[in-house]
Amino acid sequence: MSIRNKPVYRILLWGTFFASLWLLARMAPTLVDPKYLPADDFSHFWEAGQLNNQGQNPYDPEQQLIFNPPWTLPAVMLFALFDYPLARLAWLLVNIAIVIYCAEKLWQIYRGSPNRRWLAWLLVFTFSPTISTLHKGQFTPLVLLGMVGFLLTIEQRKRWFLAGVCAALITVKPQLFYLFWPALGLWILHKRAWPLILGAGLAFSGLLALPMLTNPSVIAQYIEGSAAFSLAAWATPTIGTYLRAWISLEHFWLQFIPSVLVVAWLVYYWFQKRQSWRWKDELPLLVLVSMATMPYGWTYDQVILLPALILAAIWFSKMKDRRWGLVSLALYILLNVLNLWLHRYLDDFWFGWLAPGFLLCYLLIAWQRSKESKEAPVS
Repeated sequence: MSIRNKPVYRILLWGTFFASLWLLARMAPTLVDPKYLPADDFSHFWEAGQLNNQGQNPYDPEQQLIFNPPWTLPAVMLFALFDYPLARLAWLLVNIAIVIYCAEKLWQIYRGSPNRRWLAWLLVFTFSPTISTLHKGQFTPLVLLGMVGFLLTIEQRKRWFLAGVCAALITVKPQLFYLFWPALGLWILHKRAWPLILGAGLAFSGLLALPMLTNPSVIAQYIEGSAAFSLAAWATPTIGTYLRAWISLEHFWLQFIPSVLVVAWLVYYWFQKRQSWRWKDELPLLVLVSMATMPYGWTYDQVILLPALILAAIWFSKMKDRRWGLVSLALYILLNVLNLWLHRYLDDFWFGWLAPGFLLCYLLIAWQRSKESKEAPVS
């Protein structure tokens, strides 16, 4: 009998786990001291959650605590029930757990070697956007969780309802993976996957109803707060923002030109591949192109590129000729180092090259893999 199957082992394991949680809770005020973890985005989310729990306005234009839509509030409302130090530490641990879970599942989805699962952990925690989003206490890991849950459920007809529930999580930041929505709509029509719509609708309704239990006016408050602060004021690191800066800041519609052009490409791409469409194969490219051309967003949001990162790593590990793979790897390392180092001196606005750079890395690996597949002898 293996020692792992013995009751004593399980008792010690769970005992250690709960003791660690208790110790972390006691250390929370020290761990989130401004000397170690300065005020970040989560501090605003936490305040907004507290206000909504108390029936007050989390979208007060004078405070500008949060710009995320009301259906994102249930997550922060839960953590706002605790004092800030404990809430911040718990939020960090939950996000780390989400990222680890997603890395593990993506490694399985893309058939990575079980003996190299450690590589998924190494990739995820050396990926600069992961470090940034954990440091800032952002919502983006929830989008990643929704994407991974969608991949785990979408290919089985009986689980389309659950796939819709998972897709609802992507609405936390819908602009990041904007190509997902037209592609999903076309796929639903093609497959007649109506249970997916039901699952997404119910999950979305639930997420929206929860903050309304304590604050029935939250939707009106969100609309009022959004009107008081225009998206046009955000100087985010995107091609569209650079286009506006080059031509005219007054023409906000310029920010959406790259996205409109890419949606047109998506429609053509979909009709070319609709008969053989598999989400696990198409999602990495779609999310990369979305991040490279989104109308607005930040570099820490690029943590949702993990499906493409892990798939590219698995492709690289199976290559016979790794010359272009090594070029891609070198570029990938350079992009991560520059992202972390230059952020010490520059505002996020100057990093519009990061997502296109990751897209180029992926395309180099994909091109080499396609080349080797064509050259492989037919048995």
